[in-house]
Amino acid sequence: MDTHGLSILALSPYHGGPRRQFLEGLTAHSRHSLFALTLPPRTWPWRLRGSALHFAAEIARLKRKADLILADDLVDVARLRALLPTPWRTVPVLQYFHDDMLGADLKDNPRDEPLALAQLYSLLAADRALVASQHHRDCLLEGVRRLIDSFPDAVPARLADAAAHKFLLLPPGVDVAAIHRTEPRHVPPGPPIILWNNPWTDSQNPQLFFETLYHLDEEGIAFRLIAVGAAVRKYPDVFQEARQRFASRVLQFGYLPDRDRYLASIRAADIVVNTAAREWFPLATVEAAIAGAAPVVSRQLANPEVFADALPQVSYRGPVDLRRRLARLLARPAERQLAEPIRQSLAARFDWPQVAARFDQVAQDLARPDARNVRG
Repeated sequence: MDTHGLSILALSPYHGGPRRQFLEGLTAHSRHSLFALTLPPRTWPWRLRGSALHFAAEIARLKRKADLILADDLVDVARLRALLPTPWRTVPVLQYFHDDMLGADLKDNPRDEPLALAQLYSLLAADRALVASQHHRDCLLEGVRRLIDSFPDAVPARLADAAAHKFLLLPPGVDVAAIHRTEPRHVPPGPPIILWNNPWTDSQNPQLFFETLYHLDEEGIAFRLIAVGAAVRKYPDVFQEARQRFASRVLQFGYLPDRDRYLASIRAADIVVNTAAREWFPLATVEAAIAGAAPVVSRQLANPEVFADALPQVSYRGPVDLRRRLARLLARPAERQLAEPIRQSLAARFDWPQVAARFDQVAQDLARPDARNVRG
């Protein structure tokens, strides 16, 4: 082991979007040396089923050995370890959960059961698993227990406890320096700008967001709109409806693949709204808040952890309260300025150097032979 840092092999089977940004941020800021094997971001169910085959074959061809393997949650660690060349089978594996198939509703989607089982086996086979928040951990464990309860028999004792023991918290990092050095996009003078920068999926509850804007519009409250964020191939119809209805208010509407243009857009916003119904960590909202937008979030999910004592100041209790809070922020610039201490706190806690330092310590502890867990 290099005394100046570990050699870490990262496996990224769906190398795009937030997963790619996470690995690139970690690589740039960790004191350890990360090198990666990747696959393009497509056919994610097959990545969970089959990426271990590909990565085991690629690892067998490597001329260097790592002190630690960092595996994405779309790598089945159980299969990977069974297929690894003998010298690699004792290398500890740290898994990072970006998402959660364990929490899938198997009653409505029984075809997802093999994917949930694969993630359970993977979790048990990994030495440790990193999750973005306590909320994420709780959801994963709830899914583990629900999945175990569906087994007809032959269930090892304390299996859920063994899974729970694997988890450590590591939030995604934010490139604060990149945000601060980006100039806001030029916009003409006008009403305050509301930002949507979450993924264009039903899990983010865009219906509530746009219905709230419809109410504000009907009340004659002036605002402008920037709607960015990753768009899936088939996104909810409410986005196109809103684009037509707010045509005169829209400054940007659609995915911005260029990171600099995206940062310039969120830097121009006055208010960022998060209406997510399912989310492990409000990364896009944290980025926008650090960029200068006053955040408005629910009191659910990971928001109490992320915003802590500031939660009452930035949160809404329901749809009516959301409308009232937004109307007040739009009408009173001074209230938007009250978010400055909040963004400073977020930047201090989630800047990549801080997050990478926490990762580095976890990796260092796991790579020491006397610190490894007994697997599953």
